[in-house]
Amino acid sequence: MTGTLVVNLSSCISRTFLASGFTDSDVMVVGPQLLPGLDPKFATQPHVVTVTDIRDALKNGYGVIMDIKWFHPVETTSPISWASNSGHYVLVVGYDYDESFGDQKIILKIVNPEVNYSSRDPYQRFDNIEMMKIPKKANMNYPAGSDYILDGYNFKGYPNRAFVRYLILNKPN
Repeated sequence: MTGTLVVNLSSCISRTFLASGFTDSDVMVVGPQLLPGLDPKFATQPHVVTVTDIRDALKNGYGVIMDIKWFHPVETTSPISWASNSGHYVLVVGYDYDESFGDQKIILKIVNPEVNYSSRDPYQRFDNIEMMKIPKKANMNYPAGSDYILDGYNFKGYPNRAFVRYLILNKPN
């Protein structure tokens, strides 16, 4: 791998599929903007990631890697703003309650590389994480390019919040 940026991850996945004997692969990046340096063959129409993007990708057999950014509020500003302090990737392997919540939220089944799942039953080696629309408050400017935050095991808490940024969709052909 050449780094942890979305631009590098997408090309690394494509090269790995080819090195593994697949003749072709579908690798797409879904997110709020086109990324500088991203090979145009990986780009999709830029838009903020939605619940529908994840549902459709999984229903169509894509692997889904979610790029999140950790932000914390800067309460010394008025209105309150958010500052990013790091990023992270998780693998989305499924979801519950297909369309019960509409586009407001979804319960994702994720595999988090920061969690050791070895003590769990083999069929429970994931976490249920809620991806929900940002519950916006007055007098607060939220990070641009994200309409959703993650909530649940390892994603709960204040002041840091995990904002959904990009999806890297991948499927070998």
